[in-house]
Amino acid sequence: MIRRVLFDLGMIEFLEPTPLFNDNRGAVDSIREVAVRDDVKAGDIVIFHLPGINNIADLFTKEISCDKLFQSFAFQLISPRDL
Repeated sequence: MIRRVLFDLGMIEFLEPTPLFNDNRGAVDSIREVAVRDDVKAGDIVIFHLPGINNIADLFTKEISCDKLFQSFAFQLISPRDL
């Protein structure tokens, strides 16, 4: 995990868990991957549900047919003045 690599290199000292956001409520509620479950138990990460309407990563991973939602996501990355 990148967290361990950065720590081993002395670049970052982690005092709190690394937050992860996921827009799939089922995935958040049922952590299935052993590595993730172990990291959660060790206190290295904390998983939060992120509603899809707030998931700006969707701008890069999904087709967004609603212009208003697309602009909302895009303007979180760049200023409308820069366009």
